Amino acid sequence: MKSLLRHVLVNLLALYLTSLVITGLSWGGDLKILLLAAVALGIINVTIRPIVKLITLPLNVATLGLFTVVINALMLYLVTWLIPAFKVSSFFFPGLDLGLLIIPALQVPYLATFVVAAVIISVISTFVNWLTAGK
Repeated sequence: MKSLLRHVLVNLLALYLTSLVITGLSWGGDLKILLLAAVALGIINVTIRPIVKLITLPLNVATLGLFTVVINALMLYLVTWLIPAFKVSSFFFPGLDLGLLIIPALQVPYLATFVVAAVIISVISTFVNWLTAGK
């Protein structure tokens, strides 16, 4: 029970921070929707994700683990399908200029938004789990 609550809280934080970074991820400002999405993501990650990872294991090995990003995007799509108030839409990236590194402004399409959001959620979740591993 304690582990499930921890996963839900980590998912809640990851979804909230991702919605701050990506304008295409919206939950209407209702904390109940965000909590429901975090619970759904936790349940999907515990039940469906391992089965999908096992089925796609040869493809994941062939791509050296990069196919995991696609699996994470599919799990996020399932959350948006189960909870219609939790939406993912295309967004505009204004660009980035750091002197030596210049990333031009671009419109991120609908499907790419799932991939970008899945990567950010995964990074935040992994970082928070790493911070709280000893506790």
